[in-house]
Amino acid sequence: MVKGTGPERRRGPRRPDRTRRALWSYVQALGAATAYRAACEAGQITDETLFIVATDSASVYDTDRVVAEHFPDTPRRQGIGPTSEIVSGHRAAEMLGFCPTRSWRDEMSMAELVPP
Repeated sequence: MVKGTGPERRRGPRRPDRTRRALWSYVQALGAATAYRAACEAGQITDETLFIVATDSASVYDTDRVVAEHFPDTPRRQGIGPTSEIVSGHRAAEMLGFCPTRSWRDEMSMAELVPP
């Protein structure tokens, strides 16, 4: 079996070190398609950089915990929630009206994801 193509792949992210480079950010495919369409239909935008990301992290662990573990010298903002995103999609919401409506957490139970 090719690594990552079996049942363990469908169970969602398990280890924070595997998604560290993306700062635990993700977006569901339908969200990416919705944002793309909104960008194509937005007449006034010519040259902008926007992050199309979900409003939660891709980690099963507390966001503050993974940031502290992987980036110990990075100051953390106040009021960060346990599943808060690290990369903000605020500008995409402002400019495109894009608000992701789906999360990987909607599709699976946390009990089956968190390692013992």
